[in-house]
Amino acid sequence: MAALDRANEPQTPVQLRPRIPPADNSAWADVSPLLHAACQDLQEGDLIHGDNFNLYAAMSALEIMDPKMDSGMASTYYSLDEAIENGAAPVPISADKTTDVRCIIDIMDHLLACEATWHKGHSLAQTVYSCLYLLRPERTSSHALLHSYCQVIRATCKAVLSVVADARTHEEEDLFVMAYGLPLSGDGKERCLPLLNAVEETICRQLRASKTSSSKRRVSEDIEPLQNNPDLEEGYCKALLCRLRFPFLSSFDVYETTPRRRFGVGKRTHSIMHFRDWSHSKIFRLS
Repeated sequence: MAALDRANEPQTPVQLRPRIPPADNSAWADVSPLLHAACQDLQEGDLIHGDNFNLYAAMSALEIMDPKMDSGMASTYYSLDEAIENGAAPVPISADKTTDVRCIIDIMDHLLACEATWHKGHSLAQTVYSCLYLLRPERTSSHALLHSYCQVIRATCKAVLSVVADARTHEEEDLFVMAYGLPLSGDGKERCLPLLNAVEETICRQLRASKTSSSKRRVSEDIEPLQNNPDLEEGYCKALLCRLRFPFLSSFDVYETTPRRRFGVGKRTHSIMHFRDWSHSKIFRLS
């Protein structure tokens, strides 16, 4: 009987929330003054929200004023071509050789930090390929040192993606393998290694020339120095050689099947491994 009584009771109409009007009938209004006025009375822990707000949806909400999430944020450049036309990522970086070498070392360190961040699960587009030099491989062809290093980074990323994709054992949060059409190929591994070998040999000759005494320096006068300051020549040469060899040590398993193995077991490799252990902590501290 109680069930029948409840069935005979008048039903209270359920008030539905108003739906968002269609785009053709909508009228946009600026609510900034309203939000500014409401913020004046906000206390710590308070939240302004609409009737349909829920915390679950807030987990995937866009963050206003974040350039990576808010498309309405004003940006200095809106395309790669516009950035290059306005002087971003110049080649060469500076007319002064010392400044140019110093900037290239900074770029190498930045790319190493970006690659380490990618290995921690972030996307290629937001890490390694945030460097404009990697997006246009042909632009760096006139700068052998920068071009060879960019090629090594591209080849390393492509090889890692290939190995991980073939294994099919990774989780997306471990390594983000989607490339979204980024220029990973470049000149390929076959042309990348000979170019790197040539650049490395040139820097090795410059390093040997910087160590020669003044009486023997005439013999090495035909070798163009790396930069203009003789007191900094040896240090810059060593810094560049360590950075050029580092990708092959950090991804040695990827490149062990290449026709030429670049490193043997010996004093030279041992010293570079010490540099790898030191720089590994520096890179992950930056990322």
